[in-house]
Order: sequence, then structure tokens, then C-alpha cells
Amino acid sequence: MKKRLLLIPLALLLALSLIAIGCPAPPTTTPPTTAPTTAPPTSTPATPAVQTLRIGFITGLTGWASVGTVHQVHGAEVAVEMLNERGGLTINGQKYQIELVVEDDKSTTDGSVAATNKLVYDENIKFIGGYPLWFAAASKDICESEKVLRAIVWTCCTPGEIDQSTPYTFLCASATLEQAVAVLDYIKNTHPEVKTLACVSPDDGTNQYTWPEIMSMLEARGLSRVGDLIVYPNDMVDASPIAAKIAARDADAIFHVNGWAPHAGGIIKGLRELGDDRYYFGAVPSSAAEILAICGEAAATNFSCINPTLGVADNPPLLEEAGAKLTSEYGGDLNLLALNGFDCVWCMAQAIEAAQSLDTTAVRDVWEQMDPIETVYGTAHLGGLKTYGIQHTVAMPVAIELLDNGVPKFGAWVNVNLP
Repeated sequence: MKKRLLLIPLALLLALSLIAIGCPAPPTTTPPTTAPTTAPPTSTPATPAVQTLRIGFITGLTGWASVGTVHQVHGAEVAVEMLNERGGLTINGQKYQIELVVEDDKSTTDGSVAATNKLVYDENIKFIGGYPLWFAAASKDICESEKVLRAIVWTCCTPGEIDQSTPYTFLCASATLEQAVAVLDYIKNTHPEVKTLACVSPDDGTNQYTWPEIMSMLEARGLSRVGDLIVYPNDMVDASPIAAKIAARDADAIFHVNGWAPHAGGIIKGLRELGDDRYYFGAVPSSAAEILAICGEAAATNFSCINPTLGVADNPPLLEEAGAKLTSEYGGDLNLLALNGFDCVWCMAQAIEAAQSLDTTAVRDVWEQMDPIETVYGTAHLGGLKTYGIQHTVAMPVAIELLDNGVPKFGAWVNVNLP
């Protein structure tokens, strides 16, 4: 019993001794420090995918008018190509490439209406260019009711083409009246000896609207028409009867408004064969080269038409660029009608981007204030309020081209801005 009690103090003494001599305490384990985490990289917002803006274009690819109107599609296609090469359109940060959707009006008003119905109701397109001749009026009710913005290539002043009833329509080319006044100013400035004119136009139902205006233009410039207006059908093949009528008029010169190259070429050939070498002033949208190919070198003199000439020092850079593409891609000589198609797309694209909207009413409202606006012919201005009843015409300079002893030549630039 005494021995067991002795062991207890000894054990206690040993423990106290170990503490006294500094026996190290067992090591403590420290949890590993967690390595600092790297913040995830800041993500760059994805660039919006480029979208497509579809613009319709209606003109004659077949039928009697296609000899001229087919050029308009070529011009529109080159405008789209050049716009897309420049990056397309940017609207509120969104990039758009343009796609041209072409429909054939088959050189008829019914065909134009059918093409419009297809673009508006089947394709849901809200921007349309084209509409040659007087065909814009036939589709007015469709486009205006659906707020489709149109940039048209021509007008013959018939009701409903461009007037107070067409708030969504703009004229983007020098048309019948613009070309007529350009030629009359050219006559006044370069041929002051001319005082009287034998006047000729196609008989297409539009002369009752265009010629009262043109007669006022003649009077304002001290010019007069000899006899009644000489007319011919648009599908004329033999021009010799018309040439004979013109040759019988005792006038200083001939003045031809509207029509195509085959019309003017056939008439001038007939006149020269009759020994009539009077100056033939054509407010005709055809190149001098086209006329030359029809009438031949012997007849190709004392003649003017409406068309630009490439390589002229005063030409706008855009005209040279677009003209080079047109002649390279489609062959032949530069044609005014192609440039009409070009400007429809070019002007409309400027208005859309300026509005920063694809809402046609917003674009229209901005376009109405865009003065000046750039065209293939250089700087243009809005006009037409007095002439057409609406300030929706893009009034641009007009180029005169000549045939002189069988050679096409540049004539002059004429500034035109109908009030």
C-alpha cells in the first residue's frame, strides 16, 4: 500500500521536470494559405453581325422600253457594289450591307404594278428605286398607303408620278422637264442664232402634261415652236415619215424631247438623207455613241443629246469612278440612264444613314431637309415645289454630249434647278 502511493509523487515529479527543462510542445499544423485567385478577364462585347438591307428596284428588263431601261439596273447594281465596298450603311451602330432585289416591269404599267405588289407584299421591302417612263403613277396607291419610300428615275409629269399626292416619293434624276430646260439653256448660250424650233416627241399620252411646261420654257428664252408638235409611236421602226415632216418645217433647228436612241438615230439619219443638215438638239437620254451606231458617221454631225462624257476635267470624281465600273463591268459607253439608276440608290442610302433609321417616315422627313445632297453628277439641291407641287426633286447638273463630224464629244455642263 505504501509503495503504490510513492509512485504517484514520482510520476508527478517527472512531469514537472520535463516542463522545467523546456520540452518542446508538439508542432501545430497551420492550414495552407489559399493562393490569391486571378479575376476572370473582362469580356469584350461581341460585335453585332452585319445585317442585310434589301432595296427593291423596278425597271424594264424586257419589252419595248428595255433598249434604254435595262441600263438603269446596271447603274443601281454598281451603286450597291460601291456602297458595300465602302462598308455599307451604319445605323445606330449596326452595320448593313445592301442587297438589290430587281423586278422586271416588262415595259408596261401592269407589269410595274405586279412588280410593286411582289416587292411590297411578298418580299416586305420598304425602299424601292426605279420606275421609268410614267410608270410611277400606276403604283402610287400601293406605295403611299404602305409608306414605301421610292426613289424614281423619271417623270413625264402625269398625275400621281410625283406631286402632292406622293409624300413618300422622290425624283432622283434629271427627267423630261429638267433635260428640256438644260437643252434650251444650251441653245440660248451656244447658238444665239437659233430662234425657231421644229419640235418632236413620242406620242405616249404624256405630251399634254409636259409640253405646256416646255412651251413656257421656250417663251422665257425668246424661242418659239414652228407648227404643231410632231409625234411618233414609241415602237416606231421606220423613221423616214417623221424625218420628212420635220424637214418640211421652216425652223432654224430641231428640238427633240424624250425617246430612245433608235428614235433619234433613225430620225437624224432620215433628215441627213433628205439633205437637211440643221442642228438637231436632243433632250434625249442616250449617249452620242449609241446615236452614232444607228445613224452612221455621215449623218452624225450638228447633234446634241443628254449624256456625260468620261475623262472630262470638270467631271466629279464619283462620276469617273462609277463610269469606270459601269463600262468595265457591262461594256459599251457610259449611258445617262445607268447613272439615273445609280443615283436612286445612292441618294436613298444617304437619306437612310442620315436619318439613322429604317423607318420610312423618319427617312422621308430627314431627306426633305437634305440640301445639298451628293449625286454622281456632283452636288445637288432639293427643288420641285413650284414645278411638281412638292419639294422632292434632287436637282443636279446636266451634261450635254455632241456628235461632230462623226465623233462623240463633250459639250457642256448645265446647272438645272427647277423651282
